[in-house]
This record gives sequence, structure tokens and C-alpha cells, in this order.
Amino acid sequence: MGIYIASFEYLSRLLREDAYNAESSHDFGRDIIPKALADGAHLLAHRFVNPHEGQPPYWRDVGTIDAYYQANLELLSKLPPMGLYEPSWTTLTYQPQLPPAHFVDGGDKHGIEDAMVSGGCVVIESYLKKSILFSNVKVHMGCELEGVLALPGCEIGPG
Repeated sequence: MGIYIASFEYLSRLLREDAYNAESSHDFGRDIIPKALADGAHLLAHRFVNPHEGQPPYWRDVGTIDAYYQANLELLSKLPPMGLYEPSWTTLTYQPQLPPAHFVDGGDKHGIEDAMVSGGCVVIESYLKKSILFSNVKVHMGCELEGVLALPGCEIGPG
């Protein structure tokens, strides 16, 4: 997890060179950034800290799809490694104003268990377990979702 700022021209050149390098693992932290350092690029780093005394800094390498998935779902644990809800751990981001999540329930086996659901989501007569729905996700009727990480704007069809 990091924030990188580069000119389009410079970054696209680095990415093209890396794509054609058979010895590269095509990982940003292992290949792209070290190449930029070797080129003499001006780089700055942010030290990750944890506002909770005695806790290690929160950092995850999310360079692969599997790592991105794991980093998100670990936030559902009883003691998540990152205090999303701690006032001392602020998150500065752009969050559009969306309507609250809406759950349309028809009875029986519907509901939520250990899940996070963002604004703008609509969940119709479905069951969510250990899942995260980013903003504006629509879950149609009759779904049983477990371990799902649905990115913004996804639509999950009936059943």
C-alpha cells in the first residue's frame, strides 16, 4: 500500500521496460521502484506508524490480486490489524456522498454476518458472510455470498 506520483511519460517508460524484461517479477516494489532509484529518480517515502501504543505499523504488500483480497478481508477479523473505526487513526480520502446501504429482505435465509457494506449498495433478499461490498454494489435476489470482495459498481446477478 503506497502512494506513487510520477509523470505519465516516466511511469509508462518504466512499465514498458519492465514488461519486456524476462527476468522481472513485474512487481512494483521489487522491480519498478528499485529501477527508478537506479535511474536516479527523486523518491520520497512515508513512514507507516500505528497510533495504538505498542502495536506494529500497519503495512501490507498488495502487489498481487490475492494479497489485495487478503488485506481487505483481514479487516473483518475480531481484532483487525488496522483501526478503521479509531478516531485517532484518520483516513483522508475522497468519499462521494452516497445514499446509505439498503437491504431489501424477504424473510428466511437473508442477512449479514461479519461483513462490511459501503454506501450506495443495494442487497435484495440475499445473505452475506465474511464479505466486503465497496460503494454502489448491487446484489440481486437469492445470492449467498461468502468471502466476496466486490469492487465499486459491481453487480451480482440473481442466485
